[in-house]
Amino acid sequence: MAISWRVALASTVAGLYGVACGAAGPGAAPDGGPPASSWRVDVALTGGGAGRVTSTPAGIDCPGTCATAFPAGTAVSFAATPAAGNSFLGWNGPCSGTGTCTVSGTAMVSATFAPLPATRLTVIPVATQVPNVRLNPDPMRLFVRQWAKFEARLNGLTVPTVKWSVREGAGAGIVADDGTYTAPQTVGLYHLDATSVDDPEVSGSIVIQVVATQDLYDYGGAILPKPKVTLIWLGARDDFAGAVDDFHGFLGGVNGSAWLSVLDQYTRGDKAEVTFAGEIFEPAPGRAAPLLDPGPRICSVLARHGLSPDPGTVYSLMVAAATTRVAYHAVTLCGAVQVPIIVLSLPSAGAIQDGACGGRLTPAQKMVRSFSHELAETITDPYPFTAWGDIYGQEVADDCAHATCVAFPAGSYSLTMLLSNAAQGCAP
Repeated sequence: MAISWRVALASTVAGLYGVACGAAGPGAAPDGGPPASSWRVDVALTGGGAGRVTSTPAGIDCPGTCATAFPAGTAVSFAATPAAGNSFLGWNGPCSGTGTCTVSGTAMVSATFAPLPATRLTVIPVATQVPNVRLNPDPMRLFVRQWAKFEARLNGLTVPTVKWSVREGAGAGIVADDGTYTAPQTVGLYHLDATSVDDPEVSGSIVIQVVATQDLYDYGGAILPKPKVTLIWLGARDDFAGAVDDFHGFLGGVNGSAWLSVLDQYTRGDKAEVTFAGEIFEPAPGRAAPLLDPGPRICSVLARHGLSPDPGTVYSLMVAAATTRVAYHAVTLCGAVQVPIIVLSLPSAGAIQDGACGGRLTPAQKMVRSFSHELAETITDPYPFTAWGDIYGQEVADDCAHATCVAFPAGSYSLTMLLSNAAQGCAP
């Protein structure tokens, strides 16, 4: 909001008087009584910019010291200094203009500040040829020969009269008068420039990365290369049709596997490694009930067992009975601690699904495959859609629909395939 400063000088005796209004002189009471001993100064803040008001003699330096008293008969001068990126518009009240304001009696003084106009346009993507393309401006990514539409904005408002150009020339793509850019067939980094027609000194640009393969890109969010995993089973061991043993085998053999090593290219120089931190068995609370609000349920289980929530631990809630099949990863707050979670339900026995290792998958094996999907995405993108993803917002296990057979010490498992930038496709 715009900042103005209002300074009120109030006498400490009954009645008010001021020099600006032609009242009695400084130090004299309006009824002819004894003079006031001091004046109190209060500073109030309103308006759209930022600045500072100081007084001579010293006493007011606001923000900071916004109230003080001056001896009666003192002439007080105020100076206004705008903050960086702001301007001082002038005084109101007994003073005007932008010079020093001096008062020697009761007065209401305001100093108004406003932000300076932006000198650069902000260029943002607003639409693409293919639905669900990630509209991320740093940089904007497009496949070869696709188009995206851009807008130029100044102080958040669209600028309708803009001249568009591609800095690298015609070989870097074509842009129409309405800001629609069509990518070339050559991959690379290109700059789309916008210049205001009304004021050619005001301009802006955006970097566009033209890509040819369905790679993952690092959008800068947190990753979890070495998670601990705690399994929370809602139901008895026998309710999970052998899944408990299958999960033990998977977690006990995943480290060092070719499957897990695919993730090393996304761990920013670290090596992916999973630690099995234990498991908890809880009574099943009733059909489908645990799926309604899994986050608080996980937090309550931890509290009941005296466990402190750990942001480095993935808490996987395993549901034996559910009306619908569920498999996803997310985060939840346990008190003030945000922790990654996975929620899985045991698939029905009737759903037929071929396994990569041959034969039909049992419900337990389907559950392990779903867990491998969510675990890989939790390692590379624990706070969904903030770290590694493709230009559509898909994560590492979303683009590869098929399974892969991975041999662990406890047996072979059908796991989700993973998107690999190194392999330029699904791996291993």
